[in-house]
Amino acid sequence: MFSLKNYSDFYKTIDHHNNSFFIGANTPKGFVYADKNLLNEASLTKLYIIKGGPGTGKSTLMKKCRDHFESIGFKSFSYYCSSDPDSLDLLIIESNDKRIAIADGTAPHSLEASIPGAVSEIIDLGTCWTSDILEENLHRIASECAKKSLSFENAKKYLAAASEVKTVLRKTAETGFDEEKAKKFIRRLLSSIPKQKTSAEKHTVITEAISMKGALRLSTFDSAQTIIGVCDFAGISPIFFELLAASIEKSERSLVVSYSPLGDISEIYLPVQNIAFVPVRQGLNYFKLIRLSRFANKEYFSSSMAKRRFNERCFLKLLDGALASLADAKQHHFALEEIYSKAMDFGAIDIIENRLLNSIEKKLL
Repeated sequence: MFSLKNYSDFYKTIDHHNNSFFIGANTPKGFVYADKNLLNEASLTKLYIIKGGPGTGKSTLMKKCRDHFESIGFKSFSYYCSSDPDSLDLLIIESNDKRIAIADGTAPHSLEASIPGAVSEIIDLGTCWTSDILEENLHRIASECAKKSLSFENAKKYLAAASEVKTVLRKTAETGFDEEKAKKFIRRLLSSIPKQKTSAEKHTVITEAISMKGALRLSTFDSAQTIIGVCDFAGISPIFFELLAASIEKSERSLVVSYSPLGDISEIYLPVQNIAFVPVRQGLNYFKLIRLSRFANKEYFSSSMAKRRFNERCFLKLLDGALASLADAKQHHFALEEIYSKAMDFGAIDIIENRLLNSIEKKLL
């Protein structure tokens, strides 16, 4: 159990491939995409939608495509599953004005072709399994699917309850936060950051996940040239990040905003200046630290400490409940993967892989 004094450490940082994000998040409202425009077919040269059950090789196929095209000089962006962070849900490969996307199109992020043939194409890994094996395991598959679904529903309820408590904590933080002082500081801070000559853009991503393997954070922005650490105080960091993001956008600088599963801004990245604003964690070297205690009414927070600590404990207990429910979902998910993988002809998938690589290469070259 963590104190919210070290809430950023609630998320364990994991290293993934370069340019890695989560495709969405498990939230109080269920699964939510970070940016649905990623799969807007009008902006893509080609979209390959992979269909197949758990453990049928969808993620492995995407990783092989990524490794192949990066090895010959193409840039890629990896979007991982927020439930199973080892599983790749979306891969985007770029070359000049061409963008190729390969996406997992099965539940819970079902995806259908909107411009079939001309842009989108279905890759059905179901053609590589032996249906007899799956039919023999019908009752077990149905049981594991139902138990997995129930676990996700329970996690959603815990997250919804945690969100309600977070609202109470947010109100306390707002009352003791000196917004005007923070705004003046942000203006001075931005005046020291070079402006850009290109037009400004804003993008939304997710780098934190409440997952089947724990509360995790991707280290994507830790590779920035300049890392500025934000030291939280009494839960006021979400308010500060909101003010900072709004000020950066108003100053016509490009920014990438990362949201937590509960809707708070958790990190900000300025791509043109290569500057990242991240919560302070152990193991990183920071260019400078922003201590948010300077914007806090210490007397107010001291007088409300007992009530705030109680709410913090409730909040973290509910997050623990969500994580326990997702850990249950993991057991059922892996049981399903085991059943489906035994029914697969992976040699047939190798043939599909070669066809896919050739098809993508023709589009990019």
